[in-house]
Amino acid sequence: MPNGLTMRPADANEVSGAYMCAIENRGSPSVIALSRQGCPNLAGSSPEAVRLGAYVVHKSKCGDDGKATPKLILAGTGSEVGLCISACEKLDLAVHVVSFPCWELFEKQSKEYQHSIFPAGIPVLGVEALSVDGWSKFAHAMVGMVTFGASAPGKDLANRFGFTVDNVVERAKGLLEFYAGGKAVPHLLNIGPPNPIPKHVPAAYHQK
Repeated sequence: MPNGLTMRPADANEVSGAYMCAIENRGSPSVIALSRQGCPNLAGSSPEAVRLGAYVVHKSKCGDDGKATPKLILAGTGSEVGLCISACEKLDLAVHVVSFPCWELFEKQSKEYQHSIFPAGIPVLGVEALSVDGWSKFAHAMVGMVTFGASAPGKDLANRFGFTVDNVVERAKGLLEFYAGGKAVPHLLNIGPPNPIPKHVPAAYHQK
């Protein structure tokens, strides 16, 4: 949506923050997408942090001071943030979990802040029960939707489409194995927008 904010909060704290951002950004329409299932309040969540668009909500096995460099980042939105936290506890390595309630707000932050959330050289696995479109700007691999959904109880759908702790753990291990052996991890934030359409291409193919 042009000039809009789409926010998918992970818990009650982030819902408060989403309403706060909607009120503050009166020049932009806002969409707050809420989950139907119950979502527990997360220990590291913050209403104020929603203003940043994305922030580290949980650290696992990062040392007593939390300053150890992560080997992996799990980034989720909405109810999938809690899923990421549950999954990271089953991984025997340092992991950051990033809550990503609003892409548009994150892209307004400084490059320094963006790079602090997604540092160079760290693989990122995105987790969202929505289309994977757009995630290639931030994540090297996805647990997301590439087909239409289905009608069934929530737990059955989670199992069918892979939104389970075991599947997130499996995909995370697969991502780490892919980049094992010194293979370079692309820093996606440093990859600019697609090349502009050449001028000789018919005008109908240019974005207005």
